[in-house]
Amino acid sequence: MSPFFQLVATGLSTDLTSEALKLGILGPILVGLAIYAWTLHKELRKAEQARVTDAQAVTATLLELNQKWAELITNTTQCLNAQRDILERIEEHRRR
Repeated sequence: MSPFFQLVATGLSTDLTSEALKLGILGPILVGLAIYAWTLHKELRKAEQARVTDAQAVTATLLELNQKWAELITNTTQCLNAQRDILERIEEHRRR
């Protein structure tokens, strides 16, 4: 690995500048590409954070819907059990 890329990896700015100057015309090009890559990386982090926030919101909504669904099933089951009990009582009175 060249000294320039080692300095880019470690982020030493003064040494990076001197190494970039030693590379001639490639120095500013590589520095520009490094800045561009860093900018893209920052934008990617922002996009990732936005997706995490979106996913958390969707998950919260789904959990809320799941809770409501569970309550609905519980209430329906209780209602059906009460109806069965009533029908059993009616059947008992019919048999008498």
